[in-house]
Amino acid sequence: MRDKGKTMTTQRPLVSIYMPTWNRQQLAIRAIKSVLRQDYDNWELIIVDDWLFLV
Repeated sequence: MRDKGKTMTTQRPLVSIYMPTWNRQQLAIRAIKSVLRQDYDNWELIIVDDWLFLV
C-alpha cells in the first residue's frame, strides 16, 4: 500500500497467549520458555494467577 509517497508494510497479526496458572511454578516456567522460543515475534503473554477464583 502507498500513503503519501511512503510504502506501508503489512504488520503480522498480534497473537495473545493467555496462561492461567496456580501453584505450578515449574510448569509455568516451562510454558514461558516455550513461548520465548517461538519464531513468531508479534505476541503478548498474559499470565494470570487464578488462585483467587478457587477461593
